[in-house]
Amino acid sequence: MSIVDRGFQSDTVQTVPGPPQRRLTESEIRRLQRVEARIAENQREWAVLVRKLGMSAVARELGLTPGAVLHRVKKWEQGS
Repeated sequence: MSIVDRGFQSDTVQTVPGPPQRRLTESEIRRLQRVEARIAENQREWAVLVRKLGMSAVARELGLTPGAVLHRVKKWEQGS
């Protein structure tokens, strides 16, 4: 029997048995996209607020380094 007949079966990688993978419905996809958009907007608002309040003060309050706060602010301002 060839690989075409039986499908690809790896000798080294074992699969985990379980239910078949489920696909998202159109309404679930739209909901996910709306939530992602809200998260991105909140991140941008957070970045603006941190710049207004001062990164060092925010870093001290959150127990982070100013560099970590700066990295997050830059990332979120760019929309990543």
